[in-house]
Amino acid sequence: MFFALAQIIGLISTVPGGLGVFETLMLFMLEPYFDKVDIIRPLLLFRAIYYFIPFLFGFLALIIYEFEEREIFLKKIGKATYSSLSELTPQILSILIFLEVSPSFFRSPAFKP
Repeated sequence: MFFALAQIIGLISTVPGGLGVFETLMLFMLEPYFDKVDIIRPLLLFRAIYYFIPFLFGFLALIIYEFEEREIFLKKIGKATYSSLSELTPQILSILIFLEVSPSFFRSPAFKP
C-alpha cells in the first residue's frame, strides 16, 4: 500500500521517475516501522535495479549497434589516422619534451645568462 501510494504521488508530482518524491514519502510512511538506514538501503537498491541497470544495458546495446553500423567507416578512419599519426608522432613528442624540460632548465643554477 505504501509503495503504490508513493508511486502515485511521485507520478502526480511530474518529477521524472518520481526521483526524490518517492523516496521521501517512503521514508515518512515507513519511519514508524523501520529505522531510516533499513529504509534507505532497499530504496537505493530499487533505484539501481529499476533505472540504472536497464540504462547500462541500453547504453551497451547502443554502443554495439553504432559500432557495427559504422565498422567499415571506422576502419578507414583508423588506417588514415594511423598513417598520418605515425609521421607526426616523433615531432609532437619532441615538442612536448622540449616544453616540459625547458622551464626547469632555464631556472636551474647551471644556466646563467
